[in-house]
Amino acid sequence: MDLSILGWDDHFEQNFRLLVSALPENKNILPGRVAAVHLSLVRVLTKMGELELAVSGKLRDGILTEGLPEEWLTGIPAVGDWVAFDHDPANRSGTIKAILPRKNCLTRNRAGALTDQQTMAANIDTVFIVGALNDELNFSRLERYLVSARNCGASPVIVLNKADLCLDPAEKQREAEKAAREIPVAVISAVLDQGMERLWKYLPEGRTCVFVGSSGVGKSTIVNRLTGTDTLATGELSAYKDKGRHITSSRNLFLLPNKRMVIDTPGLREMQLWDGGDGLSQTFDDIEELARACRFKDCRHEGEPGCAVKEAMKSGGLEPSRYKNYQKMHRELAAHKKRQAMKEKITEHRSSQKKVRSGQRRETLDEE
Repeated sequence: MDLSILGWDDHFEQNFRLLVSALPENKNILPGRVAAVHLSLVRVLTKMGELELAVSGKLRDGILTEGLPEEWLTGIPAVGDWVAFDHDPANRSGTIKAILPRKNCLTRNRAGALTDQQTMAANIDTVFIVGALNDELNFSRLERYLVSARNCGASPVIVLNKADLCLDPAEKQREAEKAAREIPVAVISAVLDQGMERLWKYLPEGRTCVFVGSSGVGKSTIVNRLTGTDTLATGELSAYKDKGRHITSSRNLFLLPNKRMVIDTPGLREMQLWDGGDGLSQTFDDIEELARACRFKDCRHEGEPGCAVKEAMKSGGLEPSRYKNYQKMHRELAAHKKRQAMKEKITEHRSSQKKVRSGQRRETLDEE
């Protein structure tokens, strides 16, 4: 398999050479791209085809390979990662030794956790944000996905699926385009294979896209249409509000017949933001521009004289729901920063205390 089809380029080539120079004794080290992560094994696409590989104990435990810069990753690789593995050709197996530095990654704060980053996909070019037209479309949720996609640095595209169940899809598209502000919006019906050709223009050859969205919006059906197979299970509409059932339970990368790559993700019931990047400012640049026009620099937009934000909402230039969603995410990210800073402070304190105790034990042993 040609690695360039999988997205291999100079960025990964240079880092792989750095790794090889740090492991001169290992002549069987090879690169591959992660297609799926299971409990004990990682499915990796390589030039020899698909392999099931184990993760080395040191990498899993967060121990960096000697000779590599500190910014290199440790732990369990994510779908879309490029990894280096020690190949055992006799048994078509091997062990992942390192995770190559990412170009980017789509992350969120893990559901239910205070501060725990979860990587949804790595090294991606396009984020397809999928919503369903058979129920009330939640534009606030789409804005939340837009912030995460822009934080990642990938190009976002909004996909409104299930157009066959909507009385006026054109009107919904206009509403979505107004909320998305210059972000492309594609209206499709995956089940009827209508409008699918619109997605290809946002996915050039050798590029990787990821589909994200709530449960039941039809992501797996879209992926099946793109792959031309029934690789992923799909659910029939439930009797309750015509909603699709939650089917996908893991992340998977697929190589399409036309040399594109697509990552399918499980439906999310909540998308907690992870701080990083300027996705909020990019998504709500209109609000932040209005805020700069307020009379007072520290305007809270709660009734102060000369508030440009309040005036825009009164005149109809700014939807109150959009401003409310901006405020909510702004507060969420501010709270996340505080929790993350506290977590880092506690970790630093524990590390310092551990060093002190270690030094005390050495002194005691020396005295004995």
